[in-house]
Amino acid sequence: MATEHVNIGSVVEVLPGFAVKGRLEPEPDGRWQMIVGKHLTPGEPYRYRPEDELRVSPDRNLEPYRVKAGDVLIASRGTNNYAVAIVEVPDRTIAPATYYILRPRSGVDAIYLAWVLQQSTVQAQIAQVRTGAWIPILQRANFKGVRIPLPPLEEQRRVAALAELMARERDLLRQLEVATARYHDAVGRALLAGRLHAPKKGQFS
Repeated sequence: MATEHVNIGSVVEVLPGFAVKGRLEPEPDGRWQMIVGKHLTPGEPYRYRPEDELRVSPDRNLEPYRVKAGDVLIASRGTNNYAVAIVEVPDRTIAPATYYILRPRSGVDAIYLAWVLQQSTVQAQIAQVRTGAWIPILQRANFKGVRIPLPPLEEQRRVAALAELMARERDLLRQLEVATARYHDAVGRALLAGRLHAPKKGQFS
């Protein structure tokens, strides 16, 4: 089967995030976990971590804003409309109105969807349909008309597996960069304190 090009709205349910009225205070015993931007890394699947805990109990029905494993979040404000596939979250989890909750219909892989939404050709379409100058907004109706390539499900899953490997590689490179910077800093401090001596010229030649 050949790759189709489809409108987002035909293969994904686009749901709004929860609009917070006023200041929403965290509650240690809150009934719902809220995802916020600092929990997410653009383009990388999200798995809940204990350090992400942010419990809230707004006085309203939050079922329409529930986020489930297999959903995708896409930033709906600003010029960086990044997408993140949701792999694992607590049972009662919500997302704020700064994201749309994308619920793929049958035949759409969530990790593939997040990956394809990050691609430059799709991001260019998204940029064209954003509205507003000060804080650009991606309107749901406009976003639903964005077109994406949709290969057969098996091909989507192969792309998704490759995308996860690339995300893992980026994470390892970041960790290596941090570790290298710490090592260089430690060596520099030791040299300045006289606890370590630089090699003489030609010593390792």
